[in-house]
Amino acid sequence: MRGLLFVVLVIATASGAEPLQVALRGQVEFAGRRVLLSDIAVITGEAAQIAALADVVVLELSGSAPHTLDVALIRPLIGKRLPNEPVTITGTCALTRARRKIEEAELVQAATAAVGADAEVSLLRCSGAVTVPNEGAEPALVVEPLDSAVAGDLPLRVRVVGVETELARALVVVRVVRFATVAVAANAIARDATITAADLRVERVKLSGTPYFTDVSAPVGQVARVAIAAGAPVPRSGITIVPEVKSQRQVTLVYRHAGFEVQATGTALADGRTGETIAVRRVDGRSVKALVIGPGQAQVNPD
Repeated sequence: MRGLLFVVLVIATASGAEPLQVALRGQVEFAGRRVLLSDIAVITGEAAQIAALADVVVLELSGSAPHTLDVALIRPLIGKRLPNEPVTITGTCALTRARRKIEEAELVQAATAAVGADAEVSLLRCSGAVTVPNEGAEPALVVEPLDSAVAGDLPLRVRVVGVETELARALVVVRVVRFATVAVAANAIARDATITAADLRVERVKLSGTPYFTDVSAPVGQVARVAIAAGAPVPRSGITIVPEVKSQRQVTLVYRHAGFEVQATGTALADGRTGETIAVRRVDGRSVKALVIGPGQAQVNPD
């Protein structure tokens, strides 16, 4: 019997075959999502065996919780890849997820870039740096405004998005000052005055949330509803279109029927633009409703 054992040992030694062994590392801090056997163990044996086991997937990480990897977990995985190979597995591995800290400066930079280059942006506050699982790839910083305003004190949510899921959130509040080239009053414009081209010039101003005219020709021919100081931007809400019919002015009343047209005069009791219905006082003192159809004209019986 001893002679037979000696012969087997001699044959094994002569063949030079190295036994397959997998030694689990005691502690591993892992950066990534897919944990391979080669990440947590030292594999020794024939080159073909090592290559076959190196890419065996041990875990797919989805959170930051630690894991304990032992022989009972590893043996079935190796058996699927090399079902007929004897293998010695030793040790226990304490696996922890590597972490990545996203500094406050990174969050603020992302929020500022999302506001746009045509604005002055200053930081008011930030909820602070966040620490997330290191998935082996840089997470994306997705900025979402929490207010519909485009200027003023704006809150922005910064989402830290990983390979598949959101990893963390932060809040950044910035003060945004925007500028635009708009129409301003070249001289003082009185209330109820009709605006001319000479009344306007262009200037780059800080926006305050009030809508202004970026086209300097747009207010020309319209009427100022409020007094506008020299050098002040012309607000859209501060002007109105010149009405085709003005209150207390004479208006031509048009009556059409069966191909005939009769006209009479009356007095408009309100301003009116084309398409609007106003009250008109006839010469006999009665008031009628009429549709404004053009400058100084209103139709009594619109089709």
